[in-house]
Amino acid sequence: MGDLLLSLPALISLRRHHSGSRLALAGNPSNLSLLQHRLQVRDLHSTMGKDWAGLYQGTPRLSEGLSAFLKKIQRVYVFAPRPPDLLAENIKEAGSAEVVWIPSFPDKAAGKSIPLVQQVALNALNISWISPKVYLVSSRGERSAGEALLKSLGLEVSKGIPIWAIHPGSGGLQKNWPIENFLTLAEKLRQEQAAVPFFILGPVEREVRPEIRALIGGQGFPILEETSLALLAGVLSWSDGYLGNDSGVTHLASCLNLPTLALFGPTDPHLWGPIGRKTVVRRSDGTWPSLTVEAVLRECLRMLAATK
Repeated sequence: MGDLLLSLPALISLRRHHSGSRLALAGNPSNLSLLQHRLQVRDLHSTMGKDWAGLYQGTPRLSEGLSAFLKKIQRVYVFAPRPPDLLAENIKEAGSAEVVWIPSFPDKAAGKSIPLVQQVALNALNISWISPKVYLVSSRGERSAGEALLKSLGLEVSKGIPIWAIHPGSGGLQKNWPIENFLTLAEKLRQEQAAVPFFILGPVEREVRPEIRALIGGQGFPILEETSLALLAGVLSWSDGYLGNDSGVTHLASCLNLPTLALFGPTDPHLWGPIGRKTVVRRSDGTWPSLTVEAVLRECLRMLAATK
């Protein structure tokens, strides 16, 4: 999800460039559902089945439905880390007029993030680069559902005390600030009545560290678990701030223009950092103990004060 959201500026630029055309998105439908409202897209296509897998074979076998769909497409933009030669050849043979590769990986040698690499690619195509103030917005229905879900957790969005979202996980254990630090910080926010914290847990946290739920629940913090990404975006749209590691959820909060504090350890924020305008990144010096609870708490309180 994080890589997809880092590609949002390029996708928004393509949407503006093709404003008079019908746009379809193909990929992981759960992730793409986040973009449907923002990019004004009606057609989402899952590439998770064996039908689309045929496009990656030397001798592709495509269903009549997929073949008919591709024949209607005038131009296909493929977001991939490397030139998708076989895929591009098969798409063109299926009937699409043109296939364009958009890099979806940073240029580490040049120190360029995904958006910077993609801006160069779009400039080469004479496509204007768009950098909006807000990258992602939830639909009215998603916001309504998000508010209802927060209420079910005992969180009222109009009580006057800010609601602060915390996601203590990520795709890799080494990228995670210690859970004990998150819990200590959340308790301090609650005791000082600076904010009402709630925790977000996904399938990775449940599978890799199942004890986290008990630790959080033992301190009485509300827990939001395994919602759809679109509904999670609706929930976050009501939050006053967010704290998390280098993770897809952190990128989501950042793109929603939420005041976001992103904690980076082994990964380089210059290459992988969130792109939202209200995002602050704090990086350890290589070891997590160097990023103390006190330092992170000070930044959270500063961000909370700035929203009043």
